[in-house]
Amino acid sequence: YGLVGSEMCIRDSFNPANKDKYLFTAFSNGNGMADREGLVDKDYGVYSQHSFSVKPKVDKNGNNVLHVSNPWNSTQSSVMTFEKFQELFSAVIKTDV
Repeated sequence: YGLVGSEMCIRDSFNPANKDKYLFTAFSNGNGMADREGLVDKDYGVYSQHSFSVKPKVDKNGNNVLHVSNPWNSTQSSVMTFEKFQELFSAVIKTDV
């Protein structure tokens, strides 16, 4: 499993300067659960068979991070590094605003 596509292209798109240029939708990887919904990562609230909205931002330490949220349950959101994002998600759709 892992993120599909050019890492640099995706990483560049997630630049916080682009936060108002694009809408991002990410698809969680199945981690062996392709046929059913299941918990992929409890700490980050990521489930298989779900799509998530993604917003690039800068954290209080000046690091570029991603705010990832489940649009069906806004209480399930988390902030993660691009590296963690690559581990948990398999695809991203980028749409111009």
